[in-house]
Amino acid sequence: MGTPKIIGAQVSPILGRKGFLLFPFNATNSSVFFWEGDYKTHSLPKSSFPENTCSIDLIDEGKDAYYRNGNALISAVANGHFEKVVLSRRIEVQGTLDSKTCFAAMCHMYPDAFVYHYRINDVEWLGASPELFLNVDNEKVASFSLAGTRLNSGNSDVPWPSKEQNEQQYVTDFVLDAFIKSGLTDIQVHDSVKHSAGAVEHILSVVEAQVNPSFNLEKLILELHPTPAVAGIPKEKAIKWILENEPHDREYYSGFLGETGTHQRLYVNLRCLKLEGRGISLFVGGGFTKDSDLDAEWEETVVKSKTMMAVLQKMNNLAE
Repeated sequence: MGTPKIIGAQVSPILGRKGFLLFPFNATNSSVFFWEGDYKTHSLPKSSFPENTCSIDLIDEGKDAYYRNGNALISAVANGHFEKVVLSRRIEVQGTLDSKTCFAAMCHMYPDAFVYHYRINDVEWLGASPELFLNVDNEKVASFSLAGTRLNSGNSDVPWPSKEQNEQQYVTDFVLDAFIKSGLTDIQVHDSVKHSAGAVEHILSVVEAQVNPSFNLEKLILELHPTPAVAGIPKEKAIKWILENEPHDREYYSGFLGETGTHQRLYVNLRCLKLEGRGISLFVGGGFTKDSDLDAEWEETVVKSKTMMAVLQKMNNLAE
């Protein structure tokens, strides 16, 4: 699709144009990119992967900083400063990785996810997101309320703990409010279901509405981003805390990306990794609420990291 253009945080000028939009967690710190033009489709190999495609060593899991900030958040929530804040960490891996083979592996391992790969200058990002941000056509608007994480049990009858149910309800209420503020009416919130995403599963409710003359798409995007699933409540206060306290820049992790044009299909940028030289960075996070336990929150990020770590491990085994 050629070279991307850098655009501002006001995305209305490009929403009717066919292309691919990349929006960061915070548009003050990172550029918004837009690739304009038609897509090209490519066939992927069915199951085999070339050898010697990955060689990695785990350098830093970011545990010390995560526990330090996690303890601070538990106190802040207990004192009523927040209802929820999502704390992320960056896992640093050193090694080499063939990005095209990695993309093919993600496509085969996570066929139900939105799998992507892009390169800007010498930096590449890859991901397999389970979370729809927005799907908009001439008739309907839809978004996911996705929260709560555990290992995939394979049994939809296993009840979710109240913490995960409450977290997901925060997101549902937030999405519903954003729909209303953007001029949508006749909104339907579907019953929650289990949503499988590789080795993990989440609670999902789909929120839908009919497009009407008063609907403002740009307002909906700006109201939704970032949702409580990646930032927190209150929204602006949680964003401020994240920017001031997380020891890394999220960049495009927990932003959104995807197709624009007559049909907008955008996804939250989760389960992703960044390639730069011999450095590989994985990003994961979890929500802190009044019911949080620090060790349990850490384990949730470990569970989430399995999506990308499984890809690296598969490729690393091929290289050994």
